[in-house]
Amino acid sequence: MFRRKNTRGLAAAVLFALTLLSPLPAGAQGKGAPSGYVPSRNGRQLVNVLREDPDLGQHLGSAQAEAATGCAVARVVCLPKAPFLPHEKLPREHGLFGLLVLDGLLLRSITVADRPSLEVLGPGDVVRPSYPEADPHGVVLVWVGWWALSPARLAVLDAGFIRRMSGYPEVIAELAGRLSRVSAGGSLRLSIVQQPRAPVR
Repeated sequence: MFRRKNTRGLAAAVLFALTLLSPLPAGAQGKGAPSGYVPSRNGRQLVNVLREDPDLGQHLGSAQAEAATGCAVARVVCLPKAPFLPHEKLPREHGLFGLLVLDGLLLRSITVADRPSLEVLGPGDVVRPSYPEADPHGVVLVWVGWWALSPARLAVLDAGFIRRMSGYPEVIAELAGRLSRVSAGGSLRLSIVQQPRAPVR
């Protein structure tokens, strides 16, 4: 049977997470375009992923890194500070590897059987939101909510980006490792919140 979400508990959990995040001081974000800014094409904002996140190329030689940087252009999705639905704000396309958080903070809440689990995601994390956010017909009711805690930019790691970077498996492996860490962290939090006793959690 479909049950109502524990929205009161979830709201309290979200407010608690927000209190842990202090705003940036005035002027801390700096001025001008980001370091990996690329002039837009056809009205789309683009970014050079390796210039924004040089750690992705940490295992490349200098010549390889220079060549890879020339291929590492991706589309950008910008999110305002607000709750959002991934299927409305984020790309849904075949071959999408994931989304690399360039700046800003995202909050993901996964509620299983009225027990919410919160995860804050920031620059360097690779996420792949699932669709739909809720499945009322599932055996166990699961609800997933997303918030942008501050304005955020995400690089779209689509099939075209992966093809261009296929000659640099070190970069692909680093992205895959980050995606795996986010997924494993979410699974661990879910297993913790499902423990019936507080001392176990």
